Amino acid sequence: MAVTGGQVAAQREAVARATSALDRAIDILIPDMAAARQGPMYSAQGLSMRANSGGLAQA
Repeated sequence: MAVTGGQVAAQREAVARATSALDRAIDILIPDMAAARQGPMYSAQGLSMRANSGGLAQA
């Protein structure tokens, strides 16, 4: 159980690093999004830190 817990923690950390690298790449490619976003999209625990948009989409 402890080994599995350690593996899950390592995977969670790897995903958090990959997400932050992707966020940096997007900020470089699309600078306007960097100004609109005020913080990270996800926390290190994998929880979404985005504000709830209410689910409304317009075309």
